[in-house]
Amino acid sequence: MDDENEDYNIFNDFDEYKILEPRRTYNTVGYDDKFFCDDLGTKFGNRRDKIINHCKHFLSLCSEYTVMRALQTVKSQNISGIMNYWLNCDLRDIKEKHILESDFYPMMMVQSNEKLKNFGCTLDLHTIKDNDFNNLKTLYNLYDNLYKFNMDVKVNRQQDICKNGCHYKAQCAKVYNTHIDKCPINKNSKFCNELENFRKKYSRDNTCGTCSEVPSLKSRPSEGITEKETAEEMQNPDPILNPVSNESGSDISFNKDYVIIPVTLCIMFGLFLFLFLFYKFTPLGSVLRAKIMKKNIMLNNIDEEENKSVLENYETEHISCGNTPYHIAYHSA
Repeated sequence: MDDENEDYNIFNDFDEYKILEPRRTYNTVGYDDKFFCDDLGTKFGNRRDKIINHCKHFLSLCSEYTVMRALQTVKSQNISGIMNYWLNCDLRDIKEKHILESDFYPMMMVQSNEKLKNFGCTLDLHTIKDNDFNNLKTLYNLYDNLYKFNMDVKVNRQQDICKNGCHYKAQCAKVYNTHIDKCPINKNSKFCNELENFRKKYSRDNTCGTCSEVPSLKSRPSEGITEKETAEEMQNPDPILNPVSNESGSDISFNKDYVIIPVTLCIMFGLFLFLFLFYKFTPLGSVLRAKIMKKNIMLNNIDEEENKSVLENYETEHISCGNTPYHIAYHSA
């Protein structure tokens, strides 16, 4: 199992935290807190004003919490996780991470815990790792939409209470189904456990019955299936993205022939056309034609002379043969 991470323990009393959340932007502080924040801001250069504002907002929120605890508007003592998460949200764009770790969080812890010591609360302020922070944002989004759904139902009791409620439940289902694939059954992590806790809370709520536009929550995938699918994808890549990998050797050979033959024919035709035009319409072609004609005439003359010579020899031999005496003796019986 993954190491226990206390950053995830912020959702048990989420409804009470939502009562406190609007007071995050209050900046009414006493002289001591103002002096403290001004001094802390000097460590951040051109981000000084931003750090001072966040410092005042946070210390004011701690003071508001003590008042609400005294009035019992908020009863939860488990506020360290949610206070640290909200502070990380405010400081996410601060680049001086080393100063936050070395100065800001330790000094803020001392100042804020001094305010909360009478209420049994001790804050542990620190930078939340990026992966955990993104997971917490996902979970916060889920619980926030479910909270808005419940508040909408309470406010609109005399009207159509499900008019807007289904919208929030649809948002819950969309976010949940997007991230549940990260949590196969065999994986035991704080994030996956909190997703499972949310599913149980979400499923228990039947105020609006079944909303037609809300998809069902997906089940956690089987780890074996997930690994099998991954292996199959590696062995059988997408034929659209990598079509060559699915072709047989004969198909590849056929495709090569299919390309080479037309190219060869085109080259031969182009060469023939070039030679024809060169021979027919250029000065060099005219000279070449004249030489060829002259050569043909010479060859014809030679053929005629040879034929004439052969004919004369034949006639001479024929005449000679005609004048040759033959002496044939016959023996009498």
